[in-house]
Amino acid sequence: MRMKTVIRAALSLILVATALVMALHTLAVLRERPVTESGAYLLASSSGNVAVYDRLDRRRALEVTDIALDSLREHDRQLIEQGLPVDGREALMELLEDLGS
Repeated sequence: MRMKTVIRAALSLILVATALVMALHTLAVLRERPVTESGAYLLASSSGNVAVYDRLDRRRALEVTDIALDSLREHDRQLIEQGLPVDGREALMELLEDLGS
């Protein structure tokens, strides 16, 4: 019984660490991307993942993150599927960090 608890705890820790690494990777990639002229972003879905678009030019994603839609809470998933407007780069980074953890 004790071994199962240890294994579950280890797996939970691995999952949390993986989510953190994914969020940090997403932030690092986005820091390399140019800021939109308007500073207006849109989070939406692309190929089952969260993607970042320029809100004024939605033709092509600025970045498709490693954050899978099926890993999000139902409410967050619905917001992304509808298209979630985000004002400013700092707000974008914070939101992506929250979604990735």
